[in-house]
Amino acid sequence: MYGMDITYGSVTPDGCRLTQPAMILSGTIVAGDYERIIQWSRANPTLFLNGKLGILLDSPGGSVVEAIRIAALFERILATIWIPPFCLGESTAGRRPVCGSACFALIVGAPVRVVTPENVAIHRPYFDRSEYGSLEASSARHAYEQMINAYKVWLARKHVPAHLIEVMLTKSSREAYWLTEADMRQVGDVAPWYEEYVIAKCAYEKGTLRKWADANARGDLQEAERLMQVINRQGICIENAVVEHRRHLLAPGGALAVSPKDPPRTPREARVSRPDRLP
Repeated sequence: MYGMDITYGSVTPDGCRLTQPAMILSGTIVAGDYERIIQWSRANPTLFLNGKLGILLDSPGGSVVEAIRIAALFERILATIWIPPFCLGESTAGRRPVCGSACFALIVGAPVRVVTPENVAIHRPYFDRSEYGSLEASSARHAYEQMINAYKVWLARKHVPAHLIEVMLTKSSREAYWLTEADMRQVGDVAPWYEEYVIAKCAYEKGTLRKWADANARGDLQEAERLMQVINRQGICIENAVVEHRRHLLAPGGALAVSPKDPPRTPREARVSRPDRLP
């Protein structure tokens, strides 16, 4: 099974034009995608060390296990994920980049989420049907309950509201619940730990952009200019912090550095999907 396409640019592999270039992850999530994203980062250090790099998600889902591994990677690299409202261009006009099923784990794992909620669909995780259907009923029930409980605990640790987890569990693998603006506000556009980090490091204030817009609306240009300076100062500080952190990750001995202990993987080994097992 082929994994996600990993590209960079302003056009996705299926022709969806974007408003700005990004690292693009599109297609089904399968085992091996975690390593392939790391390999891409090593092979493209100039892009990876861009503090403004956004990661666009356009995936119907796939392996929950691999999605959780990628979510941990997104957390480690201080990723900003992006799901725009629609595509540009005549050939894909009206098409929406979609993050469905296991792709939701990538959203809640990332520190910063610039997400159009109506493009995000969730439902309960499920086993590979050929394997699950071959189990005896009591074994199937036991395996299912273990998987669901493990995923619920993981989502709760990422501050996904309990009611949204329960809604997810009411939807079968053939159904979907599409998130609302209210849902995404509760999930949050910034992970709590990361918000506190940039508050401490860069004096970040979440409401500064809104205050700037309000100052412009009432014609207070002096206050608007002051707030824009604050926004720019915070932005530069955060971008520099991201770049410094990623540089350490790629440096010898860093978490993403090439190691002589890294085992070689064949394309076949890298694409064996096991969505039925959570770490």
